[in-house]
Amino acid sequence: MYCAVNNVKLFVKDEDEGSLALVFMNFWGGSTETWKQVTAKLKDNFRCITYDNRGWGKSEKPETGYSIKSLAKDALALMFDLSLLEGKLKGSLKLRLLRHCRSQKVNTLSWNIR
Repeated sequence: MYCAVNNVKLFVKDEDEGSLALVFMNFWGGSTETWKQVTAKLKDNFRCITYDNRGWGKSEKPETGYSIKSLAKDALALMFDLSLLEGKLKGSLKLRLLRHCRSQKVNTLSWNIR
């Protein structure tokens, strides 16, 4: 399926089983296919969501919007679009995400930085 966020259509695979959602975010150049073997093992117990960042895989490829901040905004907007988060956000992007996840009782939020 496709979700329109921040003026771009992102390709999303939402394997909707279980009440706990796991959102798999890709590294630069990764795609939904990157997580295929992982989600195959988890999808019976968890809602597994993968998506292609703008410019990669099956998502739209706009000329601009490839900064880390833009990609983070896309991820956040996608989580709202999929009803994983609700309400309004305040503060810087990372702090907004952390605060909002805490208010939504998100169990784990991690960044894999290489």
